[in-house]
Amino acid sequence: MRRRRILLLLTLSSAFLISNLAGNAAAPKPGSSCPVLNQKVEVSGYRYTCVKSGKKLIWSSAVKIVIAQPSAKPTPSSTPTATISPTPTASNAPTATPTKESTVTEGWICDSTGPQTGKTTSGETMYCTLGADGKSSWRPAQANNPMPSSSPTGGTTKSSGITFNGSCGTPNELVLDSNGLTLICRNGKYGWPISTDAPPMPTGGWTSRPSWYPTLAQAINDLSAPAASCRANSVVFTQSVVPLDQLAPTIPYGAMIYDHVTPIDHAYLGLKVLSKASVTDEDFVPVVAPADGVVTEISTLGGSTKTLRVVIRHDCELYTVYMVLNKVSGVLANYSNQIQPGSILRPMVSIKAGQEFGRQRDNPLDFNTFDGKSWLSGFVNPFAFTTQDAPKPYTTDFLQYFTPSLKSAYIDQLQKKGSTTSGKIDWDVVGTASGNWFLNGTRGYGGKNDSEYLNAISPVPGGSVDGKNGYAWSHLAIAPHEVDTSKWIFSIGWFTDPKGDFKQLLLVVEGSLPAPDKLTSANGLVAYKLVNYSTSEPAGSPARVDGSKAPFAVGYTLNAYSTMGVVCLQMNNDGTLSVEINTSMTSASQFTSFTSAKRIYRR
Repeated sequence: MRRRRILLLLTLSSAFLISNLAGNAAAPKPGSSCPVLNQKVEVSGYRYTCVKSGKKLIWSSAVKIVIAQPSAKPTPSSTPTATISPTPTASNAPTATPTKESTVTEGWICDSTGPQTGKTTSGETMYCTLGADGKSSWRPAQANNPMPSSSPTGGTTKSSGITFNGSCGTPNELVLDSNGLTLICRNGKYGWPISTDAPPMPTGGWTSRPSWYPTLAQAINDLSAPAASCRANSVVFTQSVVPLDQLAPTIPYGAMIYDHVTPIDHAYLGLKVLSKASVTDEDFVPVVAPADGVVTEISTLGGSTKTLRVVIRHDCELYTVYMVLNKVSGVLANYSNQIQPGSILRPMVSIKAGQEFGRQRDNPLDFNTFDGKSWLSGFVNPFAFTTQDAPKPYTTDFLQYFTPSLKSAYIDQLQKKGSTTSGKIDWDVVGTASGNWFLNGTRGYGGKNDSEYLNAISPVPGGSVDGKNGYAWSHLAIAPHEVDTSKWIFSIGWFTDPKGDFKQLLLVVEGSLPAPDKLTSANGLVAYKLVNYSTSEPAGSPARVDGSKAPFAVGYTLNAYSTMGVVCLQMNNDGTLSVEINTSMTSASQFTSFTSAKRIYRR
């Protein structure tokens, strides 16, 4: 029964964690097979959805994209904490490329290979501006984003002179253009870098943002963020995100679940309602802003408008992010009928601490904080995250912002008993097997091959990877479990299927075997047994109701049960990691040498 419950919970968690990662790949053929239910691909103004037909997953027919545009501006009850334009706009929603004389709308997607300027209905000139997320949208000229002009590749030429295919003079220099895109000087021209262009880690590690890495505003695609610093002496969370009397065990940062192969950069706030087998509308609980701020984004995850993402900027560089939110309400209620699958809205609505903006019932609430003035130093190669997950190094412990009484209440509900932080994601240890890894020949988190970047004449979008079951097919993480940190987890995107099959298994460290953070090149080849695991909840924990989605109790531990195979690891002198998995073996002693099945991973 315990094993069945584990599998059920992982299945439910997977449903909550799969995001819509649509890219600008070639249009799929309607009726052909697709990898992930509800995955969406947007090509040339049309959307294709992975749907279920009988027992098969197939691509739907093309559906013309309808742009979500707020029809009315919600009236904020307070003024923003930072100077911004309060006009609601729809952003990142595809639209047809206008001619030079066409009317355009600020915030809408534009074609970087088409006309670069347009005018709004009020006559204001807009420019087709490339963002750090690889998407171009209509934006006014800004001091930190000056007027672009056409370039031979159809991109944009900035006054700084740093633009794709622009001339450069320092070979192999990594630079950041004004839209937050990382470029490299190659053969006298700026181009897209590949995995081997990652700069070596400086002595003492990356302790602050490198000059070639996107700022947090660029990484989170908040083009409205004020250019000047406006950080208050401190930002204090004076309100609980969900009612304290409804807060239940919370999954900390660092979980590795299904296609979230590397440690996750957000927590999952548990709710008492998740203990119920069935619920009604009366069971929804309010989700409120913990501090004053401005709502900069409402978007969808997956194919459902009941899985939402909301971003709040609390000052220039501190953001809270809420994902898999069930619905908007309160100050965002007027936007509920504008949300469509695949849409991203930029409402720029002011919000005060304690004001409701959403409601939650059906799953834990993803929650985290990003701070542009912070930097996680436990990533050997932050360059790997520039392809799709650029905000990750800015992740901060959300507990530090709460008042002492609220912090204490949240600590009491963290599954990792005794922890005083919200968890850890940067487990890289130089020269050892511990931490985040990506398959050799792929450029980090985005999962795409280096060849795609070398041959591209426009930004390579994140999202789906052609021929693979997900972007995480190339990911590997070897890190302590987020709750029972005495156990090491081997989390991989390609277990046995080259297209991607996501597995999280217990890596058994026994006898004289070194723990992964002690495994160096001096150890040579080392084999470990891989096993499935279950949980043991502390005595006196509430009985689990069949059909409920409640997270496990505070202080649970892991137990090994069935052997899934053996993995052999070897740290190489060049900093790469050799990995081979054998699912027919049941003992680590059986593995004596690598075969042709060996793979190479790099940071």
